Amino acid sequence: MKKIFLLVILVFAVMALSAEWIEVSSNQEMFISSSFGLERTDVKFNLPGYEFETITESGTEYTKLSYAGEGEILEVGKPDLPCFSRLVAISNTGRTTVEVIDYDEEIISNIIVYPQQELQSESQPNRSGFVKDEVFYNNGSIFPEQ
Repeated sequence: MKKIFLLVILVFAVMALSAEWIEVSSNQEMFISSSFGLERTDVKFNLPGYEFETITESGTEYTKLSYAGEGEILEVGKPDLPCFSRLVAISNTGRTTVEVIDYDEEIISNIIVYPQQELQSESQPNRSGFVKDEVFYNNGSIFPEQ
């Protein structure tokens, strides 16, 4: 029993040390919403940071960007990026518009984002092999497009 416990602790320690946390903002609250009656709802997004991990596959060094507890864009072979979403209730009367008032961006240069791999089922744990959309990665497109 002690051996299993020590093994579990060792696995978690290795996992915790494998990714580096990159802090972007000191504000830890990611989504803030303010409602102004039925006329308006403001939603503010703040990225406190992200996990940055280096993975080597077939001699190429990739960077995996992730955020614990959030989803992923599941397009196999395309960049494996986190996806942040929340549900906002909207009245079924009137007109709905979305307006981006302000945003900040940061371009991270000289990295190759790790491609999304096929999801694995628990009954078939072995993955079929490394998948990368070579056409996408070679033409320098922006992902996701929208």
